[in-house]
Amino acid sequence: MRWDLIRRAAAKVHEAATPLRRPVRHARFHLLAWRHRADLRSFVDAGPSQLADMLRVRPDSLGVLVWPYIHRDWLVAARLASIVGHYRLVEAQRWLHVPIGPRLQLADLSEVRPGLSLQLDRPPWFLREGELTLNLFLGSQRLYSVAFSLAEDAGGPIAVIGGIQGRHIDGAKELYAELTKDLHGCRPRDFIVQSLFCLCAAIGIPRTLAIADDKRHHRHHYFTKTHGAMVSANYDTIWHDRGGVLRPDGFFMMPTELHFRHGSEIPSRKRALYRRRYEVLHHIQAQFSALAAGNREPQELIHEPAV
Repeated sequence: MRWDLIRRAAAKVHEAATPLRRPVRHARFHLLAWRHRADLRSFVDAGPSQLADMLRVRPDSLGVLVWPYIHRDWLVAARLASIVGHYRLVEAQRWLHVPIGPRLQLADLSEVRPGLSLQLDRPPWFLREGELTLNLFLGSQRLYSVAFSLAEDAGGPIAVIGGIQGRHIDGAKELYAELTKDLHGCRPRDFIVQSLFCLCAAIGIPRTLAIADDKRHHRHHYFTKTHGAMVSANYDTIWHDRGGVLRPDGFFMMPTELHFRHGSEIPSRKRALYRRRYEVLHHIQAQFSALAAGNREPQELIHEPAV
């Protein structure tokens, strides 16, 4: 067991604690680490890998010993297994190896709107909702994000969606309305989910599991009632709109294969609109597929701060 890492993690996780409470919380953190040492061993003793790099830069990821991760009801062993499982799968996907801090542009959508793009990063505010975040950007402005991790279940590889988030900024409603028009009638919220489906398809992932609203990590008792009241969008509605089916474990299952309506299913006055929308999604699929086929470590990263 790497107790130096445990000490750094405890210090980071409890850095906001008062001087009086800090020693008690540090001691409790070390006790939890000892109690879960069998599950932690494969986590903290990783050799050179994406997982080891993450722990070096973000030791507070070990905060899953005390706080929830993705699913409100997951216990510590499930939280650790989810993170380890993600890095085991992503290790082979070199094109997704974006470091913590900068961003990676995956798709240029300037033909839809100048400056529009899809970018991948690992922002700290999604620390408990997934290991990667796919974002819709306009220039350096983050507009919509979906946080996810890779995983594997009895049916094969999956993507687990732990969070989706827009922006509460001045003019957001008007900007989203403009983008819906630019995206040929597709709302940015739906577009970012469909873009994630394109990413999953590029690496052979046929299904996604999206967290149900009442199982979100914000609903855990770790957080105060005030924090829980800040949760606004109802996830169940979002996943229902994308054809999700609720499972007993608190996840919605959604296939990643995009459903393109046939001409006979679309009113004649809207067929041109749908054709242009589908052309954008095919364009994204082509860019993601090319990146996955090349499977090279990212070379050109974006270091400009996002707004």
